[in-house]
Amino acid sequence: MDVYRERLRFVAQAIMFANMPARRCLISAPCGLFLWTALATGCAGAKATIAAPTSEVPISLSQGIPDDAGKTLLTGKELKPVGEVYAHYRRWSWLYGAVRSTKPIDISEDINADVRSAGGEAVTEFSVRSAHCLANLLWPLMWLPIWPGCVEVDVKGTVVRRVPPAAVAAGTGPVEAEGAP
Repeated sequence: MDVYRERLRFVAQAIMFANMPARRCLISAPCGLFLWTALATGCAGAKATIAAPTSEVPISLSQGIPDDAGKTLLTGKELKPVGEVYAHYRRWSWLYGAVRSTKPIDISEDINADVRSAGGEAVTEFSVRSAHCLANLLWPLMWLPIWPGCVEVDVKGTVVRRVPPAAVAAGTGPVEAEGAP
């Protein structure tokens, strides 16, 4: 513990803080450990939650969706890809994430619009990706509580439509059935 205090004392003297209570805090073990950990790690970032409460179509993370009878329809067999769903969102937070938007990102409108424009019936292979944005990588500034942190969220999926039952029974598949009514 004495070696730790000596290291902290050396760092505190090298930085030469003008405020005497801050200098005492830097060389006391509990306070110094907290302060140096906070300064060394930074806390920029944010949190986001997504939801689709008013989606008009089923959304599946897999390649299939259930039909009305409970049978699973699979992309490439009973379902034909007709388009893509893609949307990008960004959420911000301040004071190391203590002040942030708690409202979920509603993806329903984007999903409904993309499915309508593609003439689809559902979304399969839905995925969500989140990543830091540039504001989180500016390490000297992220130590400041007023510096915003953010997260970028990308959602994407495949818009699908059912293949006519006659084409599935004939084994022609979704590609050959494209011209079928």
